[in-house]
Amino acid sequence: MSNVPCATGRVFVTNERGDSVSVIDAATNTVIKTVPVGRRPRGIGLSPDGKEIYIAASGDNAIVVLAVSYTHLT
Repeated sequence: MSNVPCATGRVFVTNERGDSVSVIDAATNTVIKTVPVGRRPRGIGLSPDGKEIYIAASGDNAIVVLAVSYTHLT
């Protein structure tokens, strides 16, 4: 499991066995949303401008890009 805190007050956590990323409200420590991102997400990073999260889906040999607004995957 990896996580990335953002200035938006959200924490993004990979769920390797669940093939997803959970978006957590840092103030309340509650899961806002869980987003499917591909098989075995392991690594996670924040873009320099803070607008996107990069997730390494190792089971798919892919990088998934998640908007920090978490409304859609690109």
